[in-house]
Amino acid sequence: MDESSGNELQRRIRETSEMWEAKAGFWDDHVGPDGNQFHRELVAPAQRRLLELRPGETVLDIACGNG
Repeated sequence: MDESSGNELQRRIRETSEMWEAKAGFWDDHVGPDGNQFHRELVAPAQRRLLELRPGETVLDIACGNG
């Protein structure tokens, strides 16, 4: 990757981060730590079924949710 491509990539990463940060407060206010109805009623139950976790097992949750 040449220097100009690297600079462009860094600029886009910075812009994307700024956009997410600008929406973070809205997301926290409207979804909160427990998720919204869609997540609670559809996503979470499906995750539990698919993961088939047993007592004592651990899941590492990376880059999911409000973060």
